[in-house]
Amino acid sequence: MKYFEQEDILYLAISDESENSSIELSPNITAEYNAKGEIIGIEILNASDFIRDSIADLEAFCRERGIAEWYSKIPGLLESHFPNLEGIEFSLQEDDESEDVFVEVLFSVAGDPEEINDYYDRFLETWVEEVPAEVRAYFQLLLDIVE
Repeated sequence: MKYFEQEDILYLAISDESENSSIELSPNITAEYNAKGEIIGIEILNASDFIRDSIADLEAFCRERGIAEWYSKIPGLLESHFPNLEGIEFSLQEDDESEDVFVEVLFSVAGDPEEINDYYDRFLETWVEEVPAEVRAYFQLLLDIVE
């Protein structure tokens, strides 16, 4: 990830390959592809506004649904269950079929997959015990195992 402060551009590099083509995903967001048609990077113009707006939208969604308290507790819950937690990403998502909106929580954990699955089982027990079902319905948890 590279941030060009003067231009307010955030570049997320997936590969160092040369760009062959690009597609504008939305205003100010462009996906770049190599000659094989594989994505190699994402460029975000006006990045500070984009990130600020994304966070504000996410926080407003959580406040409006009464789940802000749980949104703020999730990082601590994950950190207490996964010793090799590498990162947590929150984003608002919409189900294409039902049009339900929810908070996607993608968290990355390094280590042995079998050991991580044990941590995940214990985490889910805590999640179900501590977080009310009506709150859990607004969250989708995605685990990314990094070996």
